Amino acid sequence: MFLLLTRGRNRAFIRKELGIGDETVKSHAKAVYRKFEVHSQQELINLVEEERGEGEGRRRAVGETSF
Repeated sequence: MFLLLTRGRNRAFIRKELGIGDETVKSHAKAVYRKFEVHSQQELINLVEEERGEGEGRRRAVGETSF
């Protein structure tokens, strides 16, 4: 689910790929967003890109402190 979301796949694609229902996709997507403290698929993609050094700027990872 995480990889599909970070690759920009939509719910219909994820549903078909994983063989699960639409409500299950929505539920799992929300859990992923909550875990990574984002509110949308695009925010998740941006976070992954930033962590890989591909995005503009860098957001601190969950639990990471700055000194």
